[in-house]
Amino acid sequence: MEPIHNTTHNNVAEVNIANDAEMREKNRRAAQRGRVWLCAGVGLMGLSFGINFLMFHSDQSFTTVMYVMTTLGAVCIVKSLADLLGL
Repeated sequence: MEPIHNTTHNNVAEVNIANDAEMREKNRRAAQRGRVWLCAGVGLMGLSFGINFLMFHSDQSFTTVMYVMTTLGAVCIVKSLADLLGL
């Protein structure tokens, strides 16, 4: 004799709920990682600006340090955007 209620439908619903919870947790971790990368990128860009602002009239060459920090800051910001947008 066949059961009256379809038990596979309940199992599918439980699997979907579990998958949704996993996806929410994965998205939360990616967003947190994206915020950390964004803070690092903004910090590096700010530090690069500070070096440029403070050493503008000095006789020392600081362009290499400034360009490296700016590039690293831009890379961090792009990485954060990729994490935040889920790419």
